[in-house]
Amino acid sequence: MIALIQRYLAANFIIPLVGSCLFFVFFLLTFQMFRMTQLIIAKDVPVTEVGFLLLNIAITFIPMAIPLSVLFSMIFSLGRMSDDSEIVAARSFGLSRERLFLPYLIVGLMVALLTLALNIQVIPASRKAFKTTMLRLTSTGMLSNIRPEQFFTEIPGITLYSQSVEGNGKILGNVFLHMGNQERGEEQIILAKKGVLVKHGQESVFNMRLHLFDGNITKTKSGSPQVEKILFEEYDFPVFQNDARPSSVSNDSTWSSRELWNVIREQKQKIIEFKEIQKKRELGQEEKNVESQTKGNLTLLLLEFWSRINNPFQVLAFTFLGFGLGIKKGRGKSRNTGAIALLLLVGYYTILFLGIAMAKKGQMDAFVANFMPTILLCGFGIYFYRKFDWAS
Repeated sequence: MIALIQRYLAANFIIPLVGSCLFFVFFLLTFQMFRMTQLIIAKDVPVTEVGFLLLNIAITFIPMAIPLSVLFSMIFSLGRMSDDSEIVAARSFGLSRERLFLPYLIVGLMVALLTLALNIQVIPASRKAFKTTMLRLTSTGMLSNIRPEQFFTEIPGITLYSQSVEGNGKILGNVFLHMGNQERGEEQIILAKKGVLVKHGQESVFNMRLHLFDGNITKTKSGSPQVEKILFEEYDFPVFQNDARPSSVSNDSTWSSRELWNVIREQKQKIIEFKEIQKKRELGQEEKNVESQTKGNLTLLLLEFWSRINNPFQVLAFTFLGFGLGIKKGRGKSRNTGAIALLLLVGYYTILFLGIAMAKKGQMDAFVANFMPTILLCGFGIYFYRKFDWAS
């Protein structure tokens, strides 16, 4: 009889869990839809392509939706059963607090393992597929979006101006190109009488070039009076190249956990090498800049890695909290558990985001920034669990 009751409790938890998870995913998806609508309309994207984009971005939202779904589903299902006196009936059969919590804990563990599996491989692959597809659609539309006598800035890091545009954006007249690197203080300007956009291969997104005729290249550097000027009859300017894809397509969020950890080890090894050099001599200014940048990159990588590991523990913490808040003390009595849960959620994410911000500034360890709020939330969950008076 007790085993049957436990299966009943688990079933009453799983159904609202799936429903609330779908709700949160679609809720988060609406914000992305506003960003994608303009691109979809402007590029005339096929329905299958839109479905592929939505599927990939929806998958990336699952780890964010699951912990919230676990909390609110437990509060909802346990609150409803308390109002219907089903919890009282379970108590009359001698079901202890621990045995009542067991089916929820088992489901919580299964969901936590599922979340971990998604974070290790599936989520990074979906992020990469989404970003790559978005960039491909954006670059495909470059040929048709260039307008005469208007500045064009959709190419990352480049401002383009053309006096005349022909051939659906492929042939440009009196071309002006400006590129600037603020970190290095470099600036480059290209002027040409004619330019032709060339895309090598039908499916090659990152191999687009602008073939320029009869022009010059001017290079300057801040703090230097020297100006370098090069004249050319023909010049092939790489807009995108297969060997130089934008970093937005391949970064820490799109790597699998194994790839991410390998990069972390490489960054740690670089920092160790700098420490060894410091023992022998003082670092030069350029070496100090590289060391500082390496430490900053390592912090971002560790934040990404530990956030993936922390996510399953979030699920377990919310499971404890949901059980402690969900069961009412008696029929008709309520502690306004929804308000308490909302208050704890706001506090949790405030501490989490504050810790991440401090970690990025080097004021807190990335592991502590991720796990400290989860440990605090788990403490609240255990407090409400122990405070629950089963004999009342």
